[in-house]
Amino acid sequence: MSTLAILASFAGIFMGLSSIPQLIKIYRLKSAKDISVIAHFIIVCGALIWMLYGIELNDFPIIASNLVGIITNSLILNGRIVTGK
Repeated sequence: MSTLAILASFAGIFMGLSSIPQLIKIYRLKSAKDISVIAHFIIVCGALIWMLYGIELNDFPIIASNLVGIITNSLILNGRIVTGK
């Protein structure tokens, strides 16, 4: 794996992890009333398509970074749906 591929992997994963502070806030306050369901649904769909593309290419950086994004943004959607607020 090239240096650029390694850096891209870390960058993508960190971008996916950037949603964690929002997740913590949602679950701590038990409220996600200001979270846009549509925006996070679009992010999950886009990341899913990119992840499938990465699987087709057998490209770990694409797969890993988008998987993290799918997980974190799905948890945000879950928090929005579960709290109902």
